[in-house]
Amino acid sequence: MKGGDAKEENGVKRLIRICLRLGVRVNKAFLLLTKCLQILLLPQLSAYQYRVYLIYILQVLGSESFQLLLAKSLQSYYYVNNLLLLLSVGSCLPFLRVVFNLWRFIPCPPMASLISNVALVFTLIFLLILGIGRFGESLFEVYIYSMMFWPWLVLTSVVSRLFIERQAGRNPFSPVKDLPILGFFGALSCVLAFMALKELTICDCLVLTVFDNVLAAAMASLLMGKSRRKRHFRAIKVYTMMCVLVALYFLGDQGLSNMSMNFPLGGAHLLWIASRFFMVTRSIYVKWKYATFHHAKEPSNPPENLLLFYANSRPTLHRFRGFPSPMLSVLDCLFDSGLRDIELHGMGPLGTEDLYNLTEFTYLLPVASLASFLMEEGTLYQGLLPQTGTTAATALGLAESAAAASAAEGAATVQVSGDPQEVAETRGSLDLLVAVGLVVVFCVSKLLTPVSMSRTLFDRASPINVWKYQPLMVAAPVFFYDVLSLNSYISKYQICVLLLLAAMNAVYRADMWNAFKRKYLLLQTQDLHYQAPSTVRQLQRKTLLQFLERTSTDDYANMLLETSIGHGTNIRELARDMSVSVWDPSPSSTAAWKLAFSLVTKSLRRQKLLRKQKMDTKQEVHRFIERIVHEMVDTAVDTAAGHGARMKLAGSLAQVTAKRRAVRRLRQHALNRRTLRAQRRAGQLSTTAAHLSTASGTLRSVQDLKRDMGPMRPLMGPGSQKPKALPAPSTRAAGSSMALKDGTASMSMSQTLQSWNGRDPAETGLSLSPSQTVDLESGLSPTSQAPTIPGEVNASMSMTSEFREFPAEPQERGVWYSGYSMAGPPALGNSLLIVCFGDAKRGQLGVEPVTGARQISRTTTLVVEELRHQEVVQIEAAGVASFVVGSRGQVWAFGSNRSMELGGRKEVAQIASAQRMKSVRDVHVVQVSSANSTSGQSHTLVLGANGEVHSFGASNCGALGQGPDVKQSAPLLLRFSAQVPVKMVATGARHSLLLTDTGRLFAMGDNTHGQLGMESRVAGSFVDTPRSVEGPLGDEEVQVKLIAAGDSFTMAVTEEDQLFTWGANANGQLGLGKLQDQLVPQPVPQLSGLRIGAIACGACHALARDPHSEPFFACMRDPHHPCFGW
Repeated sequence: MKGGDAKEENGVKRLIRICLRLGVRVNKAFLLLTKCLQILLLPQLSAYQYRVYLIYILQVLGSESFQLLLAKSLQSYYYVNNLLLLLSVGSCLPFLRVVFNLWRFIPCPPMASLISNVALVFTLIFLLILGIGRFGESLFEVYIYSMMFWPWLVLTSVVSRLFIERQAGRNPFSPVKDLPILGFFGALSCVLAFMALKELTICDCLVLTVFDNVLAAAMASLLMGKSRRKRHFRAIKVYTMMCVLVALYFLGDQGLSNMSMNFPLGGAHLLWIASRFFMVTRSIYVKWKYATFHHAKEPSNPPENLLLFYANSRPTLHRFRGFPSPMLSVLDCLFDSGLRDIELHGMGPLGTEDLYNLTEFTYLLPVASLASFLMEEGTLYQGLLPQTGTTAATALGLAESAAAASAAEGAATVQVSGDPQEVAETRGSLDLLVAVGLVVVFCVSKLLTPVSMSRTLFDRASPINVWKYQPLMVAAPVFFYDVLSLNSYISKYQICVLLLLAAMNAVYRADMWNAFKRKYLLLQTQDLHYQAPSTVRQLQRKTLLQFLERTSTDDYANMLLETSIGHGTNIRELARDMSVSVWDPSPSSTAAWKLAFSLVTKSLRRQKLLRKQKMDTKQEVHRFIERIVHEMVDTAVDTAAGHGARMKLAGSLAQVTAKRRAVRRLRQHALNRRTLRAQRRAGQLSTTAAHLSTASGTLRSVQDLKRDMGPMRPLMGPGSQKPKALPAPSTRAAGSSMALKDGTASMSMSQTLQSWNGRDPAETGLSLSPSQTVDLESGLSPTSQAPTIPGEVNASMSMTSEFREFPAEPQERGVWYSGYSMAGPPALGNSLLIVCFGDAKRGQLGVEPVTGARQISRTTTLVVEELRHQEVVQIEAAGVASFVVGSRGQVWAFGSNRSMELGGRKEVAQIASAQRMKSVRDVHVVQVSSANSTSGQSHTLVLGANGEVHSFGASNCGALGQGPDVKQSAPLLLRFSAQVPVKMVATGARHSLLLTDTGRLFAMGDNTHGQLGMESRVAGSFVDTPRSVEGPLGDEEVQVKLIAAGDSFTMAVTEEDQLFTWGANANGQLGLGKLQDQLVPQPVPQLSGLRIGAIACGACHALARDPHSEPFFACMRDPHHPCFGW
């Protein structure tokens, strides 16, 4: 049983294996069949080829020949003869687009713009009402009547705006002179072409288009310079042959046997030629205007002999400068080749579209509407709808036309007889739908014209080497459609002549392209010889010139490319076939020449290296001296007491100060005299001699005595009269105070009186204790106390500030705010050393980026030398910038200024050394806060001692508090802080916080994650002015004492020591035990009951500190412990 089971199991496995193999083979066969079908049915094209075909389709749809084909189809199939009306309707959408763009992008005062636009709208409504009243229900006549007048009013507004905002030094075309002329030329060209189209066929128009070459040659010879004149003069035989073929085409319109000798051109033909003249003149004028404005001259034709290689300067390769290299080649081909002398274009794709909008599309609608009203007044009521009823054509007439066509093809004469019978034609719904579709396609084609032209000339899928055949390829579909469908009466003779004209035009354009390319290759050869003369030596010169003479331009281009790549080594074998003598030196002479050449080369290289080292050393010395001079100048400017216009104010202040000093001295002298008299009456002074004797018998002056610095005796004894004293401001001293008020002197010195009453009278004499003596003749420091004898009044205690105006006690703000740091306000009197480390690529360490990176790699840390011996009270490290605040309110900044976060000019990209911020010199700064964003926009807030906040930087979400999208280089006062004093500021990546003196919290900036704490504002919006935080902190009774801001979240602590967090919470940085963003402040439950003394925010984490407990508390992403301590 076991053996049978094993065999059965092996058979099942074998069957499964066979099925799997069969499935794999079927899958491979299916994939192979699918691949073959894809190759056979679908084109295998690259992305570039797809773009080439797309550009070609766009050229056909936006071409003038396609628009003529649509108009002729309406006339031939649906008997619509109002072609000027069709042109007016087709130009309506482009005109409205032009008006919308001009009104939107041309700046204008809002009120003037509103009044002008409302007046134009009311004028259009008024014209429509007049048209309806005059023409009734004929909508097409009402349309033409309105469009004859209203666009001129719009044009007046547009031209006035363009003239007001004109830029004479940047725009080559005047909005008053040039643009209207170009617009009228383009409009007249279109109107004349559609007038001629009523009597001509599409093939007739294509034949007459050959005259474009003749007209372009004449106009370019007049305006584009001597080189173009010579080139067109050499092709005068081709122009003559083209004119002869055009004449033969129209002379033999009935076949070769029935050729007429009459003048072949009628009124319609002349109208078409006039329309082409206006078009060519407009294009050549634009080219001449651009070349004149840019002072661009065509590069001279280089000689095609050995003089080609004798040039003392580098040749000029391109007509224009300041464009990318591919664009320079395109512009050279546009202006100098003659292949694009008919097209209207600018200096780029956007310039081409703008030129079409400002010229042809702006003036075509009113001109076409006026021409339609004058020329098509009788049939205007029919509009663009298919016509119905009996036609003029009869069956007999149709037969006669068919007979004439057969005769033109050389058939025998056909006799046609019979009574004429009318042929009734009716209009169906399908005819109406097709006619409307043709009109819509015509409008779209007219709208695509500038886009098509810009892509044709400046797109990478339309290179300049295919321009020679592009017009023929665009006109080919139109020609075949006209011959096969529209124009059934064209003879074979005319078709042959037309094809011959197309071939001659193709050969002519190919010659123009070859001449342009030949000139460009010669200039490249000359430049190669100038740049690398060793590549083009004598042998290479002769070989290249023979290639140029005996081969085609493309072969010479390949040869020049190989020569430049191989540095001329490819010429030797070719020269033998070109019958050029090649010098083959012997091996010994070759080795000696190579050795000598290597020695000379090494010597030249060494000399060049020494010269370069000497020049580098000299430049380094110059840069060092220049840097020292700049630093000295900056230091002198920063430390100067006054300069420039302030000297007069400084002089006036010095005079006032001198007067006050004299008055203080006088008052001090008077007070000393009164004090001495009071002491003398109280018996505290003795009338001793001028000299006193000591124990050793030496006489010394009273001024030489060293007096006791102990406590003073009371001036007033019991029952003594109080002397009058001068009033003085109160002064505070440790353990004693003195006040002179209302003419009486009173001193409250409790410790002094107690010590005095407890002493023995013998101890009240002079005490010369060495430990408490000062020399009267020694100079006293400004902070030392004047020496006194027992019982003497120290008048200098109050005289130093006798007339000083003491301000009210200042509000604690910024770094001086008690809640700013757990260590309290910063201590003064100590100069700190600032040490920095980290990334120095943008100068944020206070050193040059290259020098900083080198020093970091050696010593790890850097010292900001410019800030030695400065009393620093705050250091702010932003994303790519650093700020230092001094004790006297000065600010130093260094680092990146790409977002103007340093308050410097826009031209200054970064500051590599610590420099004083001159823009806030008039502000006594107590705090600086800057966004920690390392890329994108950044902003900075500066808090002054008076509670005012200045903001600068860049923010598109209102973080500066100055508006929705502000880029401010200089500090700008926040108007909110001028009314509501602020005591603390904080900045996030895209938002800002303001804490007022009353404990209210305000926010501004981005509110994508709710970091502003405003539930009423939709999440994702922004606030560009300071607004009060909502929720629990929005209550006026709740006062905030601490604030901190992360990238997209905010923290605050109230006076009741309750911590609130809100904003982004994707990483658990709010410490709420969940990961959802919070739109309003939420209390942190795990830290309730603790006294929070300090908080700090990082990008996606937060820290809190309780001064009475050991651990820190951190909030970050931890699903089990979102807020924990260590």
